[in-house]
Amino acid sequence: MLLAVAKTTGPHDGQDPLDLGISALTGPGKIVCAAAGNFGGHSLHAEWTSTAGSQTGDMTVSIPTFVPTGNGLDQFNAEAWYDANANYSVSIVTPSGQVIGPVTRGASTAVYTPSGLVEISNGQYTSAAGSYRVSLSVFREGLSYPQIAVGTWTYRFTSAASGTHRVDAWLTSFFLGGVMPAFGTGMTERCLVGSPATADNAIAVGAYCTRMSWTSVNGSGYSLYRAVLHDLAYFSSAGPRRDGQQAPQIAAPGFGVASSKSSQVYPSDMYLMPDSAHYIQYGTSVAAANAAGIMALLLSTNPTMAPAAAISSLEQRSLSDSFTGAVPNSRWGWGKLRAGTLAAASVSENLRARIGFAMGSANPGRGAASFVFSLKPEDLVPSRGVRLRVFDAKGRQVATLQGSPVAAPQRVTWDGREATSARASAGIYWARLEVGSGSSAVKFVRLR
Repeated sequence: MLLAVAKTTGPHDGQDPLDLGISALTGPGKIVCAAAGNFGGHSLHAEWTSTAGSQTGDMTVSIPTFVPTGNGLDQFNAEAWYDANANYSVSIVTPSGQVIGPVTRGASTAVYTPSGLVEISNGQYTSAAGSYRVSLSVFREGLSYPQIAVGTWTYRFTSAASGTHRVDAWLTSFFLGGVMPAFGTGMTERCLVGSPATADNAIAVGAYCTRMSWTSVNGSGYSLYRAVLHDLAYFSSAGPRRDGQQAPQIAAPGFGVASSKSSQVYPSDMYLMPDSAHYIQYGTSVAAANAAGIMALLLSTNPTMAPAAAISSLEQRSLSDSFTGAVPNSRWGWGKLRAGTLAAASVSENLRARIGFAMGSANPGRGAASFVFSLKPEDLVPSRGVRLRVFDAKGRQVATLQGSPVAAPQRVTWDGREATSARASAGIYWARLEVGSGSSAVKFVRLR
Protein backbone atom coordinates (compact mmCIF):
# COMPACT_ATOMS: atom_id res chain seq x y z
CA MET A 1 0.00 0.00 0.00
CA LEU A 2 1.22 3.49 -0.87
CA LEU A 3 0.31 6.39 1.43
CA ALA A 4 1.24 9.63 -0.31
CA VAL A 5 0.11 11.82 2.60
CA ALA A 6 1.69 13.31 5.72
CA LYS A 7 0.58 15.57 8.56
CA THR A 8 2.35 17.42 11.36
CA THR A 9 -0.32 16.87 14.01
CA GLY A 10 -0.09 14.07 16.53
CA PRO A 11 2.50 12.80 19.01
CA HIS A 12 5.01 11.66 16.34
CA ASP A 13 5.69 8.40 18.18
CA GLY A 14 3.44 5.87 16.46
CA GLN A 15 0.55 6.49 18.87
CA ASP A 16 -1.56 8.81 16.73
CA PRO A 17 -4.96 7.19 16.00
CA LEU A 18 -4.13 7.21 12.28
CA ASP A 19 -0.79 5.50 12.97
CA LEU A 20 -2.42 2.86 15.14
CA GLY A 21 -5.06 2.19 12.48
CA ILE A 22 -2.49 1.83 9.72
CA SER A 23 -0.33 -0.49 11.82
CA ALA A 24 -3.38 -2.65 12.55
CA LEU A 25 -3.97 -3.07 8.82
CA THR A 26 -0.46 -4.38 8.15
CA GLY A 27 0.63 -7.97 8.45
CA PRO A 28 1.94 -10.83 6.32
CA GLY A 29 1.72 -9.72 2.71
CA LYS A 30 0.35 -6.30 3.68
CA ILE A 31 3.09 -3.68 3.60
CA VAL A 32 2.69 0.09 3.86
CA CYS A 33 5.12 2.57 2.27
CA ALA A 34 4.41 6.11 3.50
CA ALA A 35 5.81 9.50 2.53
CA ALA A 36 8.05 10.89 5.29
CA GLY A 37 6.72 14.39 4.54
CA ASN A 38 7.95 17.54 2.83
CA PHE A 39 8.41 19.51 6.03
CA GLY A 40 12.18 20.00 5.92
CA GLY A 41 13.67 23.48 5.64
CA HIS A 42 10.58 25.31 6.91
CA SER A 43 11.41 25.66 10.64
CA LEU A 44 8.25 23.84 11.68
CA HIS A 45 9.61 22.08 14.78
CA ALA A 46 11.01 23.32 18.08
CA GLU A 47 11.91 21.64 21.33
CA TRP A 48 12.99 22.43 24.87
CA THR A 49 14.45 20.14 27.56
CA SER A 50 14.01 20.79 31.27
CA THR A 51 16.33 19.19 33.81
CA ALA A 52 14.52 20.12 37.04
CA GLY A 53 11.24 21.44 38.35
CA SER A 54 10.34 25.16 38.10
CA GLN A 55 12.53 25.73 35.04
CA THR A 56 11.21 27.93 32.23
CA GLY A 57 12.02 27.63 28.54
CA ASP A 58 10.84 29.56 25.50
CA MET A 59 10.09 28.69 21.89
CA THR A 60 9.58 31.68 19.61
CA VAL A 61 7.49 31.94 16.44
CA SER A 62 8.12 34.67 13.88
CA ILE A 63 5.13 36.06 11.99
CA PRO A 64 6.27 38.07 8.95
CA THR A 65 4.40 41.05 7.58
CA PHE A 66 1.40 39.76 5.62
CA VAL A 67 -1.69 41.02 3.83
CA PRO A 68 -4.74 40.10 5.93
CA THR A 69 -7.38 37.99 4.26
CA GLY A 70 -10.66 39.60 3.31
CA ASN A 71 -12.70 37.21 5.47
CA GLY A 72 -10.92 37.82 8.76
CA LEU A 73 -9.94 34.17 9.22
CA ASP A 74 -6.19 34.71 9.63
CA GLN A 75 -4.67 32.20 12.04
CA PHE A 76 -1.69 30.06 12.98
CA ASN A 77 -1.80 26.89 15.05
CA ALA A 78 0.68 24.62 16.79
CA GLU A 79 0.73 21.44 18.84
CA ALA A 80 3.18 20.57 21.60
CA TRP A 81 3.58 17.13 23.19
CA TYR A 82 5.24 15.86 26.33
CA ASP A 83 5.43 12.38 27.89
CA ALA A 84 3.18 11.03 30.63
CA ASN A 85 5.87 11.40 33.32
CA ALA A 86 6.42 15.09 32.50
CA ASN A 87 4.34 18.09 33.53
CA TYR A 88 4.41 21.61 32.13
CA SER A 89 2.37 24.77 32.48
CA VAL A 90 2.09 26.83 29.31
CA SER A 91 1.84 30.50 28.41
CA ILE A 92 1.76 32.48 25.16
CA VAL A 93 3.44 35.89 25.02
CA THR A 94 2.24 38.28 22.30
CA PRO A 95 4.66 40.51 20.34
CA SER A 96 3.62 43.43 22.57
CA GLY A 97 4.59 41.47 25.71
CA GLN A 98 1.13 40.50 26.98
CA VAL A 99 1.26 37.12 28.73
CA ILE A 100 -1.68 34.71 28.45
CA GLY A 101 -1.34 31.97 31.04
CA PRO A 102 0.21 30.07 32.64
CA VAL A 103 -2.24 27.27 31.90
CA THR A 104 -1.64 24.18 34.03
CA ARG A 105 -2.03 20.64 32.81
CA GLY A 106 -5.70 19.72 32.42
CA ALA A 107 -6.84 23.33 31.94
CA SER A 108 -7.53 25.66 29.01
CA THR A 109 -8.10 29.35 28.32
CA ALA A 110 -9.20 31.69 25.52
CA VAL A 111 -8.34 35.39 25.72
CA TYR A 112 -9.10 38.24 23.31
CA THR A 113 -6.04 40.49 23.03
CA PRO A 114 -5.11 43.46 20.82
CA SER A 115 -2.85 40.98 18.98
CA GLY A 116 -5.54 38.37 18.26
CA LEU A 117 -7.61 35.70 20.01
CA VAL A 118 -5.28 33.38 21.91
CA GLU A 119 -6.36 29.85 22.88
CA ILE A 120 -4.38 27.35 24.97
CA SER A 121 -5.44 23.81 25.89
CA ASN A 122 -2.93 21.89 28.01
CA GLY A 123 -3.17 18.15 28.51
CA GLN A 124 -6.90 17.81 27.92
CA TYR A 125 -6.15 15.15 25.32
CA THR A 126 -3.74 12.26 25.81
CA SER A 127 -2.38 9.75 23.33
CA ALA A 128 -2.70 5.98 23.62
CA ALA A 129 0.68 6.00 25.39
CA GLY A 130 -0.42 8.69 27.85
CA SER A 131 1.47 11.63 26.30
CA TYR A 132 -0.11 15.04 26.76
CA ARG A 133 -1.07 17.37 23.92
CA VAL A 134 -0.88 21.15 24.15
CA SER A 135 -2.97 23.00 21.54
CA LEU A 136 -1.78 26.56 20.80
CA SER A 137 -3.87 28.76 18.50
CA VAL A 138 -4.01 32.42 17.51
CA PHE A 139 -7.02 33.62 15.50
CA ARG A 140 -8.43 36.85 14.19
CA GLU A 141 -11.94 35.31 14.14
CA GLY A 142 -13.56 38.04 12.04
CA LEU A 143 -13.13 41.40 10.38
CA SER A 144 -14.44 43.20 13.49
CA TYR A 145 -11.58 41.83 15.60
CA PRO A 146 -7.96 43.02 15.78
CA GLN A 147 -5.56 41.69 13.16
CA ILE A 148 -2.99 39.11 14.22
CA ALA A 149 0.13 40.98 15.26
CA VAL A 150 3.28 40.50 13.23
CA GLY A 151 6.56 39.99 15.04
CA THR A 152 7.75 37.44 17.60
CA TRP A 153 5.31 35.31 19.54
CA THR A 154 6.55 33.13 22.40
CA TYR A 155 5.41 29.74 23.66
CA ARG A 156 6.61 29.55 27.28
CA PHE A 157 6.84 26.27 29.19
CA THR A 158 7.48 25.91 32.93
CA SER A 159 8.36 22.47 34.27
CA ALA A 160 6.39 21.09 37.19
CA ALA A 161 8.19 17.75 37.39
CA SER A 162 11.69 16.90 38.54
CA GLY A 163 14.14 15.12 36.31
CA THR A 164 14.93 15.55 32.62
CA HIS A 165 12.01 15.89 30.22
CA ARG A 166 11.46 17.32 26.75
CA VAL A 167 8.57 19.11 25.12
CA ASP A 168 8.29 19.16 21.31
CA ALA A 169 6.17 21.56 19.27
CA TRP A 170 5.13 21.65 15.61
CA LEU A 171 3.48 24.38 13.58
CA THR A 172 0.51 22.49 12.20
CA SER A 173 -1.51 24.95 10.09
CA PHE A 174 -1.67 28.62 9.20
CA PHE A 175 -3.61 31.07 7.07
CA LEU A 176 -1.63 34.29 6.86
CA GLY A 177 -2.05 35.74 3.40
CA GLY A 178 0.49 33.39 1.83
CA VAL A 179 3.36 33.84 4.31
CA MET A 180 4.65 31.12 6.62
CA PRO A 181 5.27 31.35 10.36
CA ALA A 182 8.58 29.89 11.50
CA PHE A 183 10.12 28.81 14.78
CA GLY A 184 13.18 30.74 15.96
CA THR A 185 14.32 29.99 19.50
CA GLY A 186 14.23 26.24 20.06
CA MET A 187 13.95 25.40 16.36
CA THR A 188 15.46 22.13 15.14
CA GLU A 189 15.23 20.38 11.76
CA ARG A 190 14.48 17.01 13.38
CA CYS A 191 11.44 14.99 14.41
CA LEU A 192 9.71 16.14 11.22
CA VAL A 193 8.58 12.80 9.81
CA GLY A 194 4.80 13.09 9.63
CA SER A 195 1.98 10.71 10.39
CA PRO A 196 1.19 8.06 9.12
CA ALA A 197 4.86 7.44 8.25
CA THR A 198 5.49 7.39 12.01
CA ALA A 199 3.32 4.27 12.38
CA ASP A 200 5.15 1.34 13.96
CA ASN A 201 4.76 -0.97 10.97
CA ALA A 202 5.03 1.60 8.17
CA ILE A 203 8.07 2.11 5.96
CA ALA A 204 8.82 5.84 6.11
CA VAL A 205 10.44 7.02 2.89
CA GLY A 206 12.52 10.17 2.37
CA ALA A 207 13.47 11.66 -1.01
CA TYR A 208 16.77 12.32 -2.76
CA CYS A 209 17.65 14.02 -6.05
CA THR A 210 18.21 12.04 -9.26
CA ARG A 211 17.77 14.90 -11.75
CA MET A 212 18.59 18.61 -11.42
CA SER A 213 17.58 19.95 -14.85
CA TRP A 214 15.76 18.90 -18.01
CA THR A 215 14.55 20.07 -21.40
CA SER A 216 10.78 20.33 -21.55
CA VAL A 217 8.30 19.78 -24.35
CA ASN A 218 8.54 23.47 -25.28
CA GLY A 219 12.28 23.13 -25.94
CA SER A 220 13.36 25.25 -22.97
CA GLY A 221 15.65 24.10 -20.18
CA TYR A 222 14.64 24.20 -16.54
CA SER A 223 16.25 23.40 -13.18
CA LEU A 224 14.99 22.47 -9.73
CA TYR A 225 15.35 24.94 -6.88
CA ARG A 226 17.99 23.95 -4.32
CA ALA A 227 18.62 20.60 -5.97
CA VAL A 228 21.96 18.85 -5.43
CA LEU A 229 22.35 15.74 -7.57
CA HIS A 230 22.42 12.52 -5.50
CA ASP A 231 21.86 14.43 -2.25
CA LEU A 232 18.82 14.37 0.02
CA ALA A 233 16.07 16.77 -1.04
CA TYR A 234 16.05 19.90 1.10
CA PHE A 235 12.37 19.34 1.91
CA SER A 236 12.66 15.67 2.94
CA SER A 237 11.53 15.34 6.55
CA ALA A 238 14.20 14.24 8.99
CA GLY A 239 13.62 11.99 11.99
CA PRO A 240 13.78 10.41 14.39
CA ARG A 241 10.31 9.94 15.87
CA ARG A 242 9.66 11.84 19.09
CA ASP A 243 10.34 8.64 21.05
CA GLY A 244 13.72 8.22 19.35
CA GLN A 245 12.70 5.35 17.05
CA GLN A 246 14.22 5.26 13.56
CA ALA A 247 12.32 7.16 10.86
CA PRO A 248 12.69 7.42 7.94
CA GLN A 249 13.80 3.88 7.17
CA ILE A 250 15.01 4.56 3.62
CA ALA A 251 15.37 7.30 0.97
CA ALA A 252 14.27 6.83 -2.64
CA PRO A 253 14.29 8.93 -5.83
CA GLY A 254 11.81 11.73 -5.24
CA PHE A 255 13.38 14.99 -6.44
CA GLY A 256 13.47 15.36 -10.22
CA VAL A 257 11.65 12.16 -11.21
CA ALA A 258 10.16 11.92 -14.72
CA SER A 259 6.90 10.15 -13.93
CA SER A 260 4.26 8.80 -16.31
CA LYS A 261 1.43 11.32 -16.78
CA SER A 262 -2.18 10.45 -16.18
CA SER A 263 -4.70 11.68 -18.73
CA GLN A 264 -6.35 13.53 -15.84
CA VAL A 265 -3.21 15.56 -15.02
CA TYR A 266 -2.41 18.81 -16.81
CA PRO A 267 1.04 20.02 -15.72
CA SER A 268 2.65 23.22 -16.90
CA ASP A 269 4.70 22.81 -20.09
CA MET A 270 7.84 23.53 -18.09
CA TYR A 271 7.41 20.18 -16.29
CA LEU A 272 6.24 18.18 -19.32
CA MET A 273 8.90 16.02 -20.95
CA PRO A 274 9.43 16.00 -24.76
CA ASP A 275 7.41 12.79 -25.19
CA SER A 276 4.38 14.46 -23.54
CA ALA A 277 3.84 11.20 -21.65
CA HIS A 278 6.04 12.00 -18.64
CA TYR A 279 6.45 15.00 -16.39
CA ILE A 280 8.78 16.11 -13.63
CA GLN A 281 7.59 15.45 -10.10
CA TYR A 282 9.09 15.82 -6.67
CA GLY A 283 8.18 15.07 -3.09
CA THR A 284 8.44 12.26 -0.59
CA SER A 285 5.17 10.94 -2.03
CA VAL A 286 7.06 10.25 -5.27
CA ALA A 287 9.83 8.56 -3.29
CA ALA A 288 7.30 6.42 -1.41
CA ALA A 289 5.79 5.34 -4.73
CA ASN A 290 9.23 4.12 -5.85
CA ALA A 291 9.63 2.19 -2.61
CA ALA A 292 6.14 0.71 -3.01
CA GLY A 293 7.13 -0.55 -6.46
CA ILE A 294 10.16 -2.31 -5.03
CA MET A 295 7.98 -3.83 -2.32
CA ALA A 296 5.60 -5.13 -4.99
CA LEU A 297 8.54 -6.96 -6.59
CA LEU A 298 9.52 -8.45 -3.25
CA LEU A 299 5.96 -9.52 -2.51
CA SER A 300 5.70 -11.21 -5.89
CA THR A 301 8.33 -13.67 -4.70
CA ASN A 302 7.20 -13.81 -1.07
CA PRO A 303 3.47 -13.01 -0.81
CA THR A 304 3.46 -13.47 2.98
CA MET A 305 6.41 -11.22 3.79
CA ALA A 306 5.83 -9.48 7.12
CA PRO A 307 6.43 -5.73 7.68
CA ALA A 308 9.55 -6.32 9.80
CA ALA A 309 11.02 -8.57 7.12
CA ALA A 310 10.15 -6.02 4.44
CA ILE A 311 11.93 -3.25 6.31
CA SER A 312 14.93 -5.51 6.88
CA SER A 313 15.01 -6.43 3.20
CA LEU A 314 15.05 -2.77 2.13
CA GLU A 315 17.79 -2.01 4.66
CA GLN A 316 19.93 -4.83 3.30
CA ARG A 317 19.51 -3.51 -0.24
CA SER A 318 20.28 0.12 0.67
CA LEU A 319 23.31 2.05 -0.52
CA SER A 320 25.43 4.37 1.60
CA ASP A 321 27.84 6.85 0.02
CA SER A 322 29.47 10.22 0.61
CA PHE A 323 26.06 11.90 0.58
CA THR A 324 24.37 9.62 3.10
CA GLY A 325 27.32 9.41 5.46
CA ALA A 326 27.29 6.69 8.10
CA VAL A 327 23.93 4.94 8.28
CA PRO A 328 21.46 4.59 9.81
CA ASN A 329 20.87 8.24 10.54
CA SER A 330 17.93 10.56 11.05
CA ARG A 331 18.01 12.02 7.52
CA TRP A 332 18.61 9.04 5.24
CA GLY A 333 17.54 6.14 7.39
CA TRP A 334 19.56 3.18 6.11
CA GLY A 335 20.53 5.00 2.92
CA LYS A 336 19.42 5.01 -0.71
CA LEU A 337 16.92 2.47 -1.94
CA ARG A 338 18.34 0.19 -4.59
CA ALA A 339 16.35 -2.10 -6.89
CA GLY A 340 19.38 -3.50 -8.70
CA THR A 341 20.14 -5.87 -5.85
CA LEU A 342 16.73 -7.50 -5.94
CA ALA A 343 18.36 -10.85 -6.62
CA ALA A 344 15.43 -12.78 -5.23
CA ALA A 345 13.02 -11.11 -7.64
CA SER A 346 15.39 -11.70 -10.55
CA VAL A 347 15.82 -15.35 -9.61
CA SER A 348 12.05 -15.67 -9.32
CA GLU A 349 11.38 -14.22 -12.76
CA ASN A 350 14.18 -16.30 -14.27
CA LEU A 351 12.77 -19.39 -12.62
CA ARG A 352 9.24 -18.66 -13.85
CA ALA A 353 10.45 -18.16 -17.41
CA ARG A 354 12.74 -21.19 -17.32
CA ILE A 355 10.20 -23.69 -16.04
CA GLY A 356 7.12 -22.08 -17.59
CA PHE A 357 5.27 -21.74 -14.27
CA ALA A 358 1.75 -20.58 -15.10
CA MET A 359 -1.94 -21.20 -14.56
CA GLY A 360 -3.15 -24.37 -16.22
CA SER A 361 -6.82 -23.51 -15.78
CA ALA A 362 -9.05 -20.47 -16.31
CA ASN A 363 -8.12 -17.32 -14.40
CA PRO A 364 -10.48 -16.09 -13.01
CA GLY A 365 -12.09 -19.47 -12.56
CA ARG A 366 -14.43 -21.62 -10.54
CA GLY A 367 -13.74 -24.97 -8.94
CA ALA A 368 -10.28 -26.50 -9.05
CA ALA A 369 -7.23 -24.42 -10.01
CA SER A 370 -4.35 -26.05 -11.91
CA PHE A 371 -0.75 -24.93 -12.28
CA VAL A 372 1.74 -26.19 -14.87
CA PHE A 373 5.54 -26.16 -15.02
CA SER A 374 8.35 -28.20 -16.51
CA LEU A 375 11.42 -28.82 -14.36
CA LYS A 376 14.96 -29.31 -15.62
CA PRO A 377 17.74 -31.25 -13.87
CA GLU A 378 19.50 -28.06 -12.78
CA ASP A 379 16.34 -26.93 -10.94
CA LEU A 380 16.32 -29.89 -8.59
CA VAL A 381 18.05 -30.10 -5.23
CA PRO A 382 18.08 -33.67 -3.87
CA SER A 383 17.48 -32.66 -0.27
CA ARG A 384 14.55 -30.39 -1.15
CA GLY A 385 11.26 -31.27 -2.70
CA VAL A 386 8.84 -29.45 -4.96
CA ARG A 387 6.05 -27.69 -3.10
CA LEU A 388 3.20 -25.39 -4.08
CA ARG A 389 1.57 -23.32 -1.36
CA VAL A 390 -1.66 -21.32 -1.72
CA PHE A 391 -2.24 -18.07 0.20
CA ASP A 392 -5.31 -15.87 0.44
CA ALA A 393 -5.30 -12.06 0.17
CA LYS A 394 -4.70 -11.75 3.93
CA GLY A 395 -1.48 -13.74 3.61
CA ARG A 396 -2.97 -16.79 5.30
CA GLN A 397 -1.77 -20.14 3.98
CA VAL A 398 -4.81 -22.17 2.98
CA ALA A 399 -3.31 -25.19 1.24
CA THR A 400 -0.03 -27.03 0.58
CA LEU A 401 0.43 -29.28 -2.45
CA GLN A 402 3.36 -31.50 -3.34
CA GLY A 403 4.90 -31.69 -6.80
CA SER A 404 7.27 -34.34 -8.09
CA PRO A 405 11.06 -33.80 -7.89
CA VAL A 406 11.57 -35.03 -11.43
CA ALA A 407 12.84 -33.30 -14.55
CA ALA A 408 9.62 -33.40 -16.55
CA PRO A 409 6.47 -31.41 -17.33
CA GLN A 410 3.85 -31.66 -14.59
CA ARG A 411 0.55 -30.24 -13.39
CA VAL A 412 -0.46 -29.60 -9.78
CA THR A 413 -4.13 -29.07 -9.01
CA TRP A 414 -5.74 -27.43 -6.00
CA ASP A 415 -9.28 -28.64 -5.38
CA GLY A 416 -10.35 -25.31 -3.89
CA ARG A 417 -10.52 -26.58 -0.33
CA GLU A 418 -8.56 -25.39 2.67
CA ALA A 419 -6.50 -27.68 4.90
CA THR A 420 -9.60 -28.04 7.10
CA SER A 421 -11.50 -29.36 4.03
CA ALA A 422 -13.72 -26.28 4.07
CA ARG A 423 -14.39 -24.82 0.64
CA ALA A 424 -12.28 -21.69 0.09
CA SER A 425 -14.20 -18.48 -0.45
CA ALA A 426 -14.14 -16.40 -3.60
CA GLY A 427 -11.34 -13.86 -3.83
CA ILE A 428 -7.72 -13.21 -4.76
CA TYR A 429 -5.14 -15.91 -4.08
CA TRP A 430 -1.44 -16.49 -4.61
CA ALA A 431 0.17 -19.77 -5.60
CA ARG A 432 3.83 -20.00 -4.64
CA LEU A 433 5.94 -22.73 -6.23
CA GLU A 434 9.09 -23.65 -4.30
CA VAL A 435 11.72 -25.58 -6.23
CA GLY A 436 15.12 -26.24 -4.75
CA SER A 437 16.44 -22.91 -3.46
CA GLY A 438 14.18 -20.83 -5.71
CA SER A 439 10.54 -19.80 -5.72
CA SER A 440 8.03 -18.06 -7.94
CA ALA A 441 4.44 -16.94 -7.48
CA VAL A 442 1.37 -16.31 -9.59
CA LYS A 443 -1.82 -14.49 -8.64
CA PHE A 444 -5.20 -15.93 -9.47
CA VAL A 445 -8.85 -15.16 -8.76
CA ARG A 446 -11.33 -17.70 -7.48
CA LEU A 447 -14.98 -17.06 -8.39
CA ARG A 448 -18.03 -18.25 -6.55
